[in-house]
Amino acid sequence: MNNLLLVISAVFMSLQSSAQQYTLIRNVTVADVVNQKLIPAQDILIKDSVIFQVGKNLKPPANAKLIDGKGRYTVPGLIDAHVHFFQSGSLFTRPDAINLNTLKPYSEEIVWTKEHVYEQMLRYLACGVTGVVDCGGPFWNFDVRDLSRKSALAPHLAVAGPLISTYSPPNLDTLDPPIIKVTTPEAAAALVRKQIPYKPDFIKVWYIVLKGETPVQYLPIFRAVVA
Repeated sequence: MNNLLLVISAVFMSLQSSAQQYTLIRNVTVADVVNQKLIPAQDILIKDSVIFQVGKNLKPPANAKLIDGKGRYTVPGLIDAHVHFFQSGSLFTRPDAINLNTLKPYSEEIVWTKEHVYEQMLRYLACGVTGVVDCGGPFWNFDVRDLSRKSALAPHLAVAGPLISTYSPPNLDTLDPPIIKVTTPEAAAALVRKQIPYKPDFIKVWYIVLKGETPVQYLPIFRAVVA
């Protein structure tokens, strides 16, 4: 149990904002996902933001912050493994699917999304999501990752830059597009090299084969990406 990595979503913000070296959560129910059972009335001692000990009636150091966990549960930090921070989820977020530019220009939608991206991170934490994977977007994706690393309250982010694609969807042709069409192996390799200085966590390809095309015709492009 000492090695069971848990996050207490209900009190996560309190833990992160505390300057105390030790935090003790009293009388909380632990979700043991390894053995698939709930363990009631446990104490969790956290040292330097890392779970140090789990058990009953633990004795905290004198300077420990105490949190009453009665009626609450600890669960492993959840991971959302496919998101796109450049998409707000609103009606205006994908004009290639529903073009509502006459009601709200896509450029304004992007500005709004950037301004509210940190609020989105806080919502993840409130839902117990401590790890998020952004599967590709504009180069400002890397700014979002930097923000998460500098913030005391933010999930861990892994991100990719622009999707290297065989298809360019309409109405996403911004100055910093989330999807970039390449037509040659040289262009594909150049787009990979352009992302490398940002230290992407991975490179995303979008292998779209339209009617009348064949997957084989794009193999040289993606072999260049891998190389």
